[in-house]
Amino acid sequence: MRDSEWSDDDGLPPCTQCGVCCFFEDPRYVMVFEEDSQRLGTRADELTREIGGRRFMRQEQGHCIALHQHGEHWLCSIYEQRPRLCREFERGCEVCRTVVAQRHPHASARKQRLPLAGRS
Repeated sequence: MRDSEWSDDDGLPPCTQCGVCCFFEDPRYVMVFEEDSQRLGTRADELTREIGGRRFMRQEQGHCIALHQHGEHWLCSIYEQRPRLCREFERGCEVCRTVVAQRHPHASARKQRLPLAGRS
C-alpha cells in the first residue's frame, strides 16, 4: 500500500486494504455466540471451532478463515453474517488504531498520524 492510499482525515488505511484486525495468533480471538452461529447457518461448523465449551472463528494462515485476499484488497467472505464482535468493532476506534499501529506493515512510518480516538 502506498502512503498516499491512507486516509488523510483519520490517518488510517481503508479497511479493505488493511484487514489487520482479522489477523491473530490466539485461536480464541473472536468468540461466536449462539446468535452468530444461527446467522452463519449451515456454514457454522466449517467456520468455527469449539475450545473449552465455547465457539470461536477458525484461523487459516494466521487470520480469520472468513478473510480472503482479492488482489490488494482484504474482504470478509461472510460480511453480512459476521459475528457480533466483528459487527461491534468499528474502524477508527481505539482498538482499531492500536492494532493498525502494532501490526500494519506500513504503520511504523505513520505512528504520529495514528492518534487514539478522541485524543490529539
